Amino acid sequence: MSKYGCPACPLNKADVRTPKMQPTIADETLVYFLAEAPGRDEDEVSGKPLTGPSGKLLRECIPTDLIDFCSFDNCVRDRPPNNRPPEQVEIEACRGYVVSSIEKAKPKLIVGLGAVALRWALGSSDIGGYRGRFFTIKVGSHSCYFLCTYHPSFVLRTAHNKSKPLNSKFGH
Repeated sequence: MSKYGCPACPLNKADVRTPKMQPTIADETLVYFLAEAPGRDEDEVSGKPLTGPSGKLLRECIPTDLIDFCSFDNCVRDRPPNNRPPEQVEIEACRGYVVSSIEKAKPKLIVGLGAVALRWALGSSDIGGYRGRFFTIKVGSHSCYFLCTYHPSFVLRTAHNKSKPLNSKFGH
């Protein structure tokens, strides 16, 4: 964990509308969704993680009786320029804040959305090899399961039928 936090991060003074975006943490968290970084909609419109098109697709997959038991966060709390993937130094600068949020939420399961979240949790970017497999991990003082899958934005981008992205090769 980086002991330097925001001062060591290249995104510390990023030109964003929602700096240091806070996670949305449920009163009782069963599932903690961890994505890579805020997108345009999250930064400019809602100020909350996973509320843009990707978040909308994700929420469509969550049963309505479980949505109140889900928390949403990003590996990086500031939107990188030009919507680029976060760099490792940015991920490490935010790590302590994410760990603290996970310790507070105490989820039973963390769902890593995409290769950045997989690298954050397990140090690997092999999303194809790790997707759908459960791992026991320790995040700070909290132990739980970790499962990774494709990021909803990847599913949206690669779907042949954009009106039914979950019916695509990567959406099932």
